[in-house]
Amino acid sequence: GGSGGRGDGAGGAGDTGAGGAGSGGSMEEVALSGISGAALLVIVRYCYTATLGTDLNADTLMEVIFMSEEYLIPQLRQDAATALLGHLSPATCIDALQIGDSFDLPSLRMAAARYLLDHWSAISSSVVLDAGMTTRQLMAEVLRSSR
Repeated sequence: GGSGGRGDGAGGAGDTGAGGAGSGGSMEEVALSGISGAALLVIVRYCYTATLGTDLNADTLMEVIFMSEEYLIPQLRQDAATALLGHLSPATCIDALQIGDSFDLPSLRMAAARYLLDHWSAISSSVVLDAGMTTRQLMAEVLRSSR
């Protein structure tokens, strides 16, 4: 290639982004869609420290599991799933069961299934309607997942 950059998007030491030579010290912005600021912060922190951080809620942990799959960070997915075990509740266990099943996280799937069975009366009377599942569908899912 010529003198304008590598052409493979990798940029060299003097690369200033999309503006190329002569654009000053400007930095190229990258828009990330489909991820909350909280989940992005967890992912960036994890990349630098290999820790999730503290005071994470179930929603953020579930989002981190989704995004770690998209960004190909399997250990983050596993660590977030392990942290999610401590956040199982009537409001989160159905989602946790589905995430455990979808992302091949057997410990999460089994713990969520066990939580559902142990707290069946509270869950079947409230969360089932919110999740759009019938009691029969939910029980079938729990039994299928706990095999």
